[in-house]
Amino acid sequence: MQRDILNKEIENLFSKKENGIVSYEIQPSNINVYNTDLNAPYYGGNFDFSYDGGLNEATVTFSTYFSYRKNFSNAEKRLFENNLLQAIDVWDNAAELQLKDVNGNYNTKIKIRFKLRLVKNTKYANKKTDVHPNGTWSSWFNGKDREIVMRNLNVFIGSSRNVLVHELGHVWGLMDEYDTKWIEMKFSPAHVGKGSPLLKDEKAIMNLGYQDEIFNSGEFRTRYFTHFGRKILGAFWGLKDYMLPIKVKSNIVSTVIIGRINLLKKDIQGSPPNAANVSTLNPGFTNIQIAKRGKVSERNKEFGNNQENNSFV
Repeated sequence: MQRDILNKEIENLFSKKENGIVSYEIQPSNINVYNTDLNAPYYGGNFDFSYDGGLNEATVTFSTYFSYRKNFSNAEKRLFENNLLQAIDVWDNAAELQLKDVNGNYNTKIKIRFKLRLVKNTKYANKKTDVHPNGTWSSWFNGKDREIVMRNLNVFIGSSRNVLVHELGHVWGLMDEYDTKWIEMKFSPAHVGKGSPLLKDEKAIMNLGYQDEIFNSGEFRTRYFTHFGRKILGAFWGLKDYMLPIKVKSNIVSTVIIGRINLLKKDIQGSPPNAANVSTLNPGFTNIQIAKRGKVSERNKEFGNNQENNSFV
């Protein structure tokens, strides 16, 4: 009896019924990776990433342990922790992945969620959050009152929400995009470097946009979410509704899954995206894809190939 009930629940989850005939649908695969940067631009990124195949959201989780470098008051600690939680909320639901199907539609949409998880033991943390007194150095080389994200998230008890929004960008594996001293642009592993066109995108959160603490006008960019999107695309590999063959002279030379990043928030304030705000550095969408080259693997026999080559490019 219990087995019959369980089988019925499974049938309801993974099947559809038309004209009395039950057909089973293959779901996207699950993703659960820990202490990863998903090959983000900055290798100092570190977070957990999960996607339950078939759902309309994926989750980026920052697990951290608070290490206070001074005996701060409870009120000071509460204010800092609230600022960090609010900074996470700014990132949450700021963008989505849209997948292209074989008919050219982008109806499958997966929101990218962000969450904070506080742990009581450093071995469960992606990074420690080292909270320093105001007016001190967070590391020996970067100067007074300057936050830095490397092995740990080094911030100050007075770090504002908007500053923490920017610093969390580094936790997600993003680089600084603002113009600064030549030595920092040349040697910092977390900077786009001299000559990057992103230096001119001053409204962006990873540039100087986060510094507007009055109107909260620092803007998101689709490029900030591409590494999350590519990981989600992999969950759909093998689902023929999304597998697009690339042909040369009638021969399939590769198979791709295509998606695009779409913003759901324009800025820190949470304003809706504005089509009139689109530019070269701020496109309406950023297109991404994963592919397997050569003759396609066994899982793609519907496209008529049989040679194995299973590395995404």
